[in-house]
Amino acid sequence: MKMTYKTFLSALFIMSFFSINAQTFKSGSVTLNNNSVVNGKVSVTSEQQTIEVKHQYKKSNFTFSQVQKFTANDRSFEKKSFDEMNFFAHELVSGKASLYQIEKNKYLISKEDGVFKMIDSKKRSFVERGVLSVLFEDCNTIRESIYNVPSLSETVLIALINQYNACSYGEFSPTEKELSKANTFNTDEYKVFVGTGIGLRSISFFENNSTKNMSQFGFKVGVAATPSFLGNLQGDLYFNIEASANFGSEEGFSNSISPTSFSVNTYRLVFSSDYYFNKQGKIKPFIGVGIGISGDYFKGNVAGNEFDISGGSPVWMPKAGIMYTINNGKDISLIFDYIPEYDNDLSFPVGEKVIPLTVNSSFINIGLNYYF
Repeated sequence: MKMTYKTFLSALFIMSFFSINAQTFKSGSVTLNNNSVVNGKVSVTSEQQTIEVKHQYKKSNFTFSQVQKFTANDRSFEKKSFDEMNFFAHELVSGKASLYQIEKNKYLISKEDGVFKMIDSKKRSFVERGVLSVLFEDCNTIRESIYNVPSLSETVLIALINQYNACSYGEFSPTEKELSKANTFNTDEYKVFVGTGIGLRSISFFENNSTKNMSQFGFKVGVAATPSFLGNLQGDLYFNIEASANFGSEEGFSNSISPTSFSVNTYRLVFSSDYYFNKQGKIKPFIGVGIGISGDYFKGNVAGNEFDISGGSPVWMPKAGIMYTINNGKDISLIFDYIPEYDNDLSFPVGEKVIPLTVNSSFINIGLNYYF
């Protein structure tokens, strides 16, 4: 299971290419204030008030103030103002409550009394359902429907708005389910993730400056959470716990003072925190740092003497990556991390002698995680 730095960098480039080019654009056109039309694939970011048009290898960026209207996927988006906030919106339902699409998977609901709320149909928590319940507090029958639907897809939102517009309105009265949830409601958000990756382990022996690289292939599972007490940082800052197992095949090491060969399997438990940029976007770069413990299990021989020993050491792990939200609301991320050098001061008996095995290791890892 050997891997050169050249092979490692090639794999790094390929995985980075697919992650960076995963952004979704919709075919359409943008009509500017001077009535000129720019055709291509259109992407809108309401939070930043920008529209990007991609045509072949050229990208053009416009602010909302430069644009009259645009089309995407055969839908026309007109400029609308809600409480002095500007959006480009495609109307889906009109009535006492109106529903507009403003971005892919993002919608705006406006009521006749001027109240409006934005809904992310792919958000994982109960927050969006809670927003709808408060927005439709004068329609008791719809709130039960809100908590029963499996998702808040566009089709479901249209059905809910139509149900609200046909409601017999009355004073707010909590449903049994709302009363049941009142004591357990939690706005904390979390993601469970699984992942796989490859790594290069740099090894030296007995304070020898000469090193050799050993490749490992691994798997991980973990949970990433962003608690509600973070306030405005919720969704930006995540706390993680992950367990991983990494496996390598047997290698011979010429940089040891004695003929040495062994395989090593590594198991880690790491606690970390990550900070995400562009949390409302589909592509979210992030940086983070973790601390934990690493257990290394060595099996091989030194100078013909076989051994099967293990050691453990605390580690710290700076990391960086890119997360991409895919169409079903799940996420994938490309992660790079580095574990600075640590040592395993090991020994094993051979007859009446004790043979020392001091191994210094550092890691460069690249991996893919899937969040659900």
